[in-house]
Amino acid sequence: MSDLLTQQIVRLLEAKREAVARTIVDWRDGAKLIEVPIPLAAARLPGSSGDAVDSLSQTALDWDHWRKSSLAVADRLLLPVGGRSCPPRQLRLTLVYEGPLRFSRSLTIDVPGDGDKTLVVAAAFYTPLERFRGIAVPADRISCIADVSKILDHETLPSIFTAVLAPDWKNGPLFQRPGGF
Repeated sequence: MSDLLTQQIVRLLEAKREAVARTIVDWRDGAKLIEVPIPLAAARLPGSSGDAVDSLSQTALDWDHWRKSSLAVADRLLLPVGGRSCPPRQLRLTLVYEGPLRFSRSLTIDVPGDGDKTLVVAAAFYTPLERFRGIAVPADRISCIADVSKILDHETLPSIFTAVLAPDWKNGPLFQRPGGF
């Protein structure tokens, strides 16, 4: 099983990429937000707005609400985390979504030493009710994220999982360890 998963991740990392034009803005609690622009296809979804998400004012029994919330566009993003200007210790990133469904989630990344980088592969989803905004990073660690790119693999659907790949990930087990216990 892990050989198959390793092959799939290698194929994904070998796919063409496109640099994401990004803007860094002040965010909550002294963090910085690396904004990722909304894809054109997402702005064209029925019921979407290019600059904001729709409110969840409909009831759960409203057919139009369910029709709109089932329409989605997704991207797969690659974030190299680390490098020479990034201190080797844990870094908390937040994948920030805007909207009433609260898709935002935080990740704790072990930043390697020696200028190496950990790779984060994350899906970014866009619906009329929720959209990916960007990556929140503590202001004093913004240099740990040098770039963000889209993986251009149009043959497969973007994965719904987030993968955190240490520099030697091919030699280790591919599993998620529970944390916070």
